[in-house]
Parts: sequence; structure tokens; C-alpha cells
Amino acid sequence: MMLHGACISYKNRAYLFTAPSGTGKSTHIGLWQRYLGDNVTIINGDKPIFYIRESGSVRAFGTPWCGKEGWNRNESANLAGICFIKRGTENRIFRVEPDKSASLLLRQMFLPKEPAAAALTLGLLDRIVSAIPIYLLECDISEDAVRTSFEALTGEKYK
Repeated sequence: MMLHGACISYKNRAYLFTAPSGTGKSTHIGLWQRYLGDNVTIINGDKPIFYIRESGSVRAFGTPWCGKEGWNRNESANLAGICFIKRGTENRIFRVEPDKSASLLLRQMFLPKEPAAAALTLGLLDRIVSAIPIYLLECDISEDAVRTSFEALTGEKYK
């Protein structure tokens, strides 16, 4: 399944930042790189692909469809979190429940036109929202925005 978003890897765990075009996905992952350095790699800057394993884990893969920045790598990592970005004047993050996150993700996914393929893709969406923690981040373009998303997504203290 392909989703519109910017996907990074931190300590071999993938995090997807998604939002409508122009909201600040590339800016936010650029801030992660700036403040967290070599610990962060960009898997894909625009259209990563996600594979759901039989175990239920979700793997994020880079693709050649990577946006105007050209950020892509031929690598993958287990998806550990999804974060919707919304511009804000203060930095705060909220956990989004699966029933509400499905409709948000549906707007960012590529749905096949063929009915059978679309049904399979929607099944994948259901499995992702059931397995992966999903957040809504309201943020500006500061180090505090990185701290806010980092601590919620990774469960680690920002240093």
C-alpha cells in the first residue's frame, strides 16, 4: 500500500509524517535530521510503500516516487508510528483512535480503481490503524516541534 507522506528511520524504526501537500512534512523531517543528526535517515520524502507481514508488523519501504526534494533510499524499517501534521502556533501532539485515524489516512492513500484491489487496500488500511500508533501533531518549525513529536513517537526523552 502506498501513502502520501515523508517517512524517516530512527534507530531502525520507521515513522511516517503525513499531511496535505504544502503543510510541512519535508520541513518537519528536515528538522529531525537537523536536531537528531546521523541517527535519522529519510526512507522516502513523498510516497513510501508499506507491507504488512503475516505477523502483523508493518514494514516501510523507499520508492523512486520521492517528491521534489528527491529524498529516497533503497531501504526499509518496521513502521513504529504515523503522525499527521497540522500547522499550529504551539507544539502539541494527540493520540488519534483507530476509528478516527482511518478517515484521515484514507485521504493520504492511493486507492486502486479496480474494486477488488481497492477492497484489499482498504483491508490493509484497517490492519495498519489497528497495529500502529497514530498521532496528530500541531506544530511550528522549531526544535520544540521535534521534541514534541520525537517523545510521543519514540517513547524516548529528547536530549
